[in-house]
This record gives sequence, C-alpha cells and structure tokens, in this order.
Amino acid sequence: MVFAKIFRPIFAIAFGLGLGLLLIEVLLRLLPGLLPLETHSQLSQKAGWLAAVGLPQFLAEYRALWAEDDFLRERMKPDLDTVIHGNPEYPAWPIKTSSLGGGQAGFRDTLPDGVRPYALVLGDSFGFGVGVAAEETWLEQVETQTGLTFANLSQVGASSLQEARIYQRYGRDLPAQVVFWMFFQNDLKDNLRFAQWLNPDEDVPQAVRLPSQPCTGALHRLLKRYSLAYELLLYWQHTCEYSAMTAAPTYQDDHLSLTFCLDHDICDPQVQAQMLTAGWPLTRRALQDTLALLEPTGATLVILIVPSKEQVYWEQYQQVAALSPGNNIDHMIEPLRRFCAAERLHCLDLTPVLRAEAQQGRQLYFSIDIHWNAAGHGVVAREVEKYLQRENLLP
Repeated sequence: MVFAKIFRPIFAIAFGLGLGLLLIEVLLRLLPGLLPLETHSQLSQKAGWLAAVGLPQFLAEYRALWAEDDFLRERMKPDLDTVIHGNPEYPAWPIKTSSLGGGQAGFRDTLPDGVRPYALVLGDSFGFGVGVAAEETWLEQVETQTGLTFANLSQVGASSLQEARIYQRYGRDLPAQVVFWMFFQNDLKDNLRFAQWLNPDEDVPQAVRLPSQPCTGALHRLLKRYSLAYELLLYWQHTCEYSAMTAAPTYQDDHLSLTFCLDHDICDPQVQAQMLTAGWPLTRRALQDTLALLEPTGATLVILIVPSKEQVYWEQYQQVAALSPGNNIDHMIEPLRRFCAAERLHCLDLTPVLRAEAQQGRQLYFSIDIHWNAAGHGVVAREVEKYLQRENLLP
C-alpha cells in the first residue's frame, strides 16, 4: 500500500509529462512553422517525418542547384530552369542559368551568340539577385535602360578570391569594356573560408563566432537528431549553437519592417575585428589579382561597395540595438574606401544613395533577409547608370 501511494502519483506525473512532450513533438512536426525562424536551418538535419516548412524546404531545393568544383570550391549548375519554394519572403523564386559558353559553371544570365558584352559583373548574392526575378536585378535594369549588354558572372556566396578565379577562368573569354567588382562586408570572412579550402594544411584564422556553450554527448546527439521539442528548448535556453547568435533586433513603423543582424557574425564586434585583421589582406590581394588580369585587356574596373541593411537603416538600427558608444557602422568598408582613393580606382559607394532613399521611408531590403528587394535593385540601377555617365564610361 505504501509503495502504491508513493509511486502511483510519481508514475502519473511522469506519464503526464511524457504524454505532454509527445503531443508537443507531434504538433511541431505537423506545424513546424510554429518554431522560431532562427531554428529553421536546423530542421533539415532532423530524422523522421516532418511537414514541409519554409527554410528547410527552401534550403533543400536550393542546395540541389549546386555542384562541387575543384577550382571554385562550388559552382551553380548550368542550364537550370526551376523555381525555388519555401522562403517566406520570396515563396516562389525563379532561377535560370546558362554556362555563357564557358564550361560547367552556371550563371544567371544569357548571352546571344556572337555578342560582345559591354560589361561583366563579378559579384556574390547581391549581384546574383537573391529573392528577386532576373529582370528585377540591378544589372538587368541598367541593361534595359542603356541598351547595352551585361554578362552576370555572380555566384551566391562568392568571396573576393573566388571572384578573381571566376574572372580568370570565365571572364577573360568574354572581353568587355567595364568589369564591375562587388564588395559586401561578409566577403571578408568568406575569403578566410576560401583560403582555408585552398590551403587545408595551413592554419587560416576563421572569423566566426563559436558557441560559448557547445553541447556534446550521446544524449544530445540523439535528441538533436530526432526531437523538435529539444530544438525548441535549446533555442529558449540560448545554448549549444544558439549561444553563438547575437540578438536579431527588429524595427517596425508604418512604412518599414526590418530585422537586423540575421547574419549574426556581421554584428559581432569581436568577429568584425577578426574579419578586418585577417580578411582584409586577402580581399586586397584578390582585388590586386583581378586588376592584374584586367590590365592586358584594357577593361576598366568599377568597384561597387554594397552596404548592409544595418548601415543603410542606421537611424532605425540604433533605436532597437544595444550598441557601444561611438560605434562606426561603416568601419568594415573603410579599408576599401581608402584603397580606392589611394589607387585612384573607379569606386561607387552605394551607401549614401541607399541611405538617402531609406530616410524617405522606403523599404529597400527584404524585411528579414539581408538582401535588396526589387525596390533596392531599382535604386542601385539608377545610381550605377548615373555613375557610368558621370565617369564617361558609356560608349
């Protein structure tokens, strides 16, 4: 009797808790969209049945577009004609690629036979146009406005070192008068990652914030593999990989909806310092290599400095983020500004014009995603055309 009195309520409590957790697990598998957005990239690692949800579906479809490459590390496949689904901000994103007659890499562009392009674009996701239709990208708009032919050699995630290699292998066979070289501040850490791939035996420093509370052990691996409820607990506790994430402050008013610091490394001061110290020399070297490759062609290099959402919406960002006094939001691009001035290069810093438009209450970036929306591409297109006219670079 004593045994029953003691263990019956214990069993009832344990059964109730277990049943409750099971119901939560089933609910999350039926409706995984209930999980915070920051956890969605982890869901593709989960075993067992899971309803289709946003980012895991998007990432699975998107990764299928890529192939490993012994020269570029990875490249987008050529001859694609597909639509990527699942991203909440651009739920149906069309992507077509062509090799441009240059081999196995796929580029988001076409080039008529026998046509010599006026300009090439070496860029990353801001050149590729993440989230927008091809005709909405800034270079396609400039092409329409000027009647000139652009060839887009941008690859999502390309570092400056990769862009130099893209030009070396693919760009030199497409002679052009102007070559655009795009720079976004996460190129600094992307260069470190690519340098490590080039030299795996070297100890290349990496500018990434590591978890302050890493989780290990067989039980963690088991739950991490199979449980959504456990993923939610990790997120709530801000532990394991989530302890490496800085806050993602949000701003809302009648005209703007902005989530900042989705790229958590970009907003971490310690990582920024590592990016500048170790990443800038690689960026400078890649730029110098590109200039050397261009010299015998007579083409003009035009550097486009791409600001982050935090830079462009600096006034709004300050209102919702905890920042140290005297924070210089532009310090990640200042080495390139100085390099442009010292070398007397054509350099178009897009920060002022995008800031001016932002001060008018215009939404130029996706609300959550770090990239320009169609309106942002439109502003860039007009500014690039003005710059080409001002610098007498139009034929």
